[in-house]
Amino acid sequence: MDDQLEIDRLRRHDFIRTLWFEETVGSTNTELRERIGRDRWHPPILMLTEKQTAGRGRGNHRWWAGPGSLAFSVLINGSQWNWPEGRQLPISLAVGVAMVEAIQSFLPNLPVGLHWPNDLYIEGQKIGGILIEGLPKNRWILGIGVNINNSQQWAPLELRNRLTSLIDLKGKKIDRTEILEKALDGLAEILPGLSSLSSNWSEKFDLYCSQKGEMLQVFQGEKIIRGICEGIAADGGLRLMTEHGQQTVYTGSLRSD
Repeated sequence: MDDQLEIDRLRRHDFIRTLWFEETVGSTNTELRERIGRDRWHPPILMLTEKQTAGRGRGNHRWWAGPGSLAFSVLINGSQWNWPEGRQLPISLAVGVAMVEAIQSFLPNLPVGLHWPNDLYIEGQKIGGILIEGLPKNRWILGIGVNINNSQQWAPLELRNRLTSLIDLKGKKIDRTEILEKALDGLAEILPGLSSLSSNWSEKFDLYCSQKGEMLQVFQGEKIIRGICEGIAADGGLRLMTEHGQQTVYTGSLRSD
């Protein structure tokens, strides 16, 4: 299978108004943010690359994106779907649902799930990450990285036991263009209704939660919340059963106990 992304085909996707492609970038989020700062553009805009050399995660984390991975960012304007400015929405989880279902449409037997708050996991190993960045005027950059045809064996040694890829799980190359098309289909379907948290989508946050039953620790500064994961709430909070009863958390760094 030819593993090249089909750019002209992706340009025709109904969800996208503009597509920018660069063979190599540092970070698709950074590249997209810099480009829109130089001129006026109308979202949704897709920023796509074959090689990302400085992918970013939450905080100071870095994202490894070897050859054959899928790395892209999408600029959206929440106002076109009546998203209220200043209200916290579970955008990362919504994007995660779109990615989970894009992967499952090709590999239905893979137990890919959401790893709160912003990752995709399969059987305890990370396969993808999501980075959401807010901009003025209710605009958002959705950054997504998924390990597709970049084998685990090519990753830095210190990461190999913590991640996986579709080619490692399936044993053959996957069409990245089709995965991306399905992901864009999912975004076009889920994002317009996100502010109303329609039950169909909010139920999927919990359905795809990969951490149920795990003992987790959530670090919020000097505060540590410890409990068994009971799933993800409709508004995107992580539901924990702690020694003091059920508690829902919305921010923090996560660690399995």
